[in-house]
Amino acid sequence: MAQTSPPKHASALGERLNAKMEADLSEAASLMQKKLEKLANDSSNSLKSSLHTAVSDIQEDLQNLRRIARGMFLWSAAASVMLVVLTIFGLWGYIHWKLDTVEKLRIEKTRLETMLQSLPQGVHLIHLKGVWYVEAPSIQLGYTVKRNGKTLDAAKLQP
Repeated sequence: MAQTSPPKHASALGERLNAKMEADLSEAASLMQKKLEKLANDSSNSLKSSLHTAVSDIQEDLQNLRRIARGMFLWSAAASVMLVVLTIFGLWGYIHWKLDTVEKLRIEKTRLETMLQSLPQGVHLIHLKGVWYVEAPSIQLGYTVKRNGKTLDAAKLQP
């Protein structure tokens, strides 16, 4: 067997060591690349899952908000309709009451006009400064009359 000289042996050993280191580095780089790809894939999947969950939550919240907004709109519309209906009925009641009052006043006016026309000739009612007076050619005081169970003072009017 031939012996190699130590520098050749060291050189071959160095080359083998370099080749082994390169192979190990290549394998480490390959493993690192695979790990990085797996980590990137896992991160991408995790991000997609989180994004999908966030989008689903936002869509659910939007549906809830739409339902709440629809409910609020319906309550507002119902309240508005009730307010309009109550206002209409209130106005109808007020107008009915006013018309009834006007009719009662008209009837009372007609009654008073009839009573004034039935006064004897020459007897008049006069209104001065907020006070009503009876004017007649002759007035005799000191009479009493019974009306509705009450005794009232009266005057006899003669034309």
